[in-house]
Amino acid sequence: MVAASNGSRPQADAVALPSKPVPAMTSSDEELHAHHGPIVGRVLAMHHALILTDGRDKMFKLTQFSARMILWSAATLRPQLQQFLESYGKDVEVPDLPVPLQKRLNSIVAAMSLTRKVIRTFHWLEPIEKMVEVDPAVYPDDRVRHNMLVINHIVGTACNVADDINCLAKIGVLSSKTGKLWGPRASQLWFTCIWLDLYENTMSFLDVYTLKKTALRRNLRKAESPVPLHKRQPTTMSVLLPSKSSTGTVQQLDTRLRAIYTIYFKLLMDLIYCSYDVFHLEGKGWDQGWQVWTGLISAWIGAHKLYGKLRDRMFN
Repeated sequence: MVAASNGSRPQADAVALPSKPVPAMTSSDEELHAHHGPIVGRVLAMHHALILTDGRDKMFKLTQFSARMILWSAATLRPQLQQFLESYGKDVEVPDLPVPLQKRLNSIVAAMSLTRKVIRTFHWLEPIEKMVEVDPAVYPDDRVRHNMLVINHIVGTACNVADDINCLAKIGVLSSKTGKLWGPRASQLWFTCIWLDLYENTMSFLDVYTLKKTALRRNLRKAESPVPLHKRQPTTMSVLLPSKSSTGTVQQLDTRLRAIYTIYFKLLMDLIYCSYDVFHLEGKGWDQGWQVWTGLISAWIGAHKLYGKLRDRMFN
């Protein structure tokens, strides 16, 4: 979802939620990767990312917030640097961004924001599809978690509908008054979705962490279990070491935990960004840099995560 201040309500990042299908690698892709190696593989992964609407949205978001970071740095850091040099007696004029460049960067920010709004219209169909596909058997002993997952999809649908209404107002299909009404509603719904995603991500962390502890205890029991004397062989000492399968399981769980930590960090960035709009922090003395930094970090994490997912699924 695109919030009022050029933000975007991403897809739910909780690990337990179903992932979007990834374009299959064609035979020509496989031949190129086998012949040219990982460099072509990275290019192909980028190509497949840009085919997806979500991939384009993430690339445009990264471009948008990179431009915002340049503009904010020039407006905020240049006076501070000038004051720092003057305090040390350095008579050096720190140059400002040329006016034509500032205009181009502002145009890029506005264009990327509107483009992202347009390409994500009708995105409310995705949470509806996920809500229909929710299987009660996934969490048979945790009705609260199942209900929270359904609520997450319902709020996500409402959030994207509000986003579409705001988009139609931006491009002139609906009145500007309608846009002013639904823009803040979209931000508030996104804020709610972030908290629901944090809850689901926390539950996923507890699931994976419990599985890891169980696997480690099982490996420890295997290592500590004595081998009867009449069964000892010259190669029997290998049983004192974790098996490849058990070690692989722990490594896979560690990988999933790292992914959850990354999602946590991204959600916290989104939460700070969205709070800036929901609570009108700019009018309360908060610097705009909070939104610029958190938006850029979230954009980079989202783009890197999607790129890595596509690359791993196609070539591993």
